[in-house]
Amino acid sequence: MIEMPPSRKAEIEVFEVSKDTSIAKIRPVPDYQQTLNTLLSESTNASNIIPSLEKPPENRSKDFEAFAENSPKIMKILADLATAYDMNKNKKAIVTGDIAANLIWDSSKENIFTVVGDFDLDGDGNIEPYGKEKVKTLVEKWGGKTRDDVSVDTDFVVLGQPPKVLQKPTFEEMQIDPEAMNKYEASLKKSELYKEIQSQAQAFSMPVFNTERFLYFTGCKSQINKP
Repeated sequence: MIEMPPSRKAEIEVFEVSKDTSIAKIRPVPDYQQTLNTLLSESTNASNIIPSLEKPPENRSKDFEAFAENSPKIMKILADLATAYDMNKNKKAIVTGDIAANLIWDSSKENIFTVVGDFDLDGDGNIEPYGKEKVKTLVEKWGGKTRDDVSVDTDFVVLGQPPKVLQKPTFEEMQIDPEAMNKYEASLKKSELYKEIQSQAQAFSMPVFNTERFLYFTGCKSQINKP
């Protein structure tokens, strides 16, 4: 029995871009089960190609070409099946209560970002000491503005990882480090601010970016390791 992946979402395809606007359309993703049934009707050996959907794209393509045996029709079905499989595997279905944001770019408007949290910009698993400041710099280089709170003027919230709260120092630790209590209280305030902005963003239905989405959205992904 061939198991069907989870429910799917649609795609938004941008097909015309001008200086100030772009035109997009909602493009239905091929239905996995229907596409699979079509493949089964064309080939009784269709179940043999299903494991290839788990392979990297380059290996998957080689398997598809060998299976299709130069048949454009079979290749088209396999391509649709792969698209449906990938969408279903990587995205959850839209359900009641989901928020859909229509992000409209206006070249004459300065977008305002609220940046909060800790950031691992290079993906090495370590929090960068000045990650928040680096994100703010990237926003400004991209043409936006930043602020430390959420207001009606805020366009986007960039949410890093939740700040860690230090353990409350003991009397002995404060004797060794007179700043230990100040550091603890600062970490506590930082954590509270993070939770407050996260809650406000949700309450106001503001678009929220994690680190990776922000870098791709602003086109900064390729520049993050540059001076």
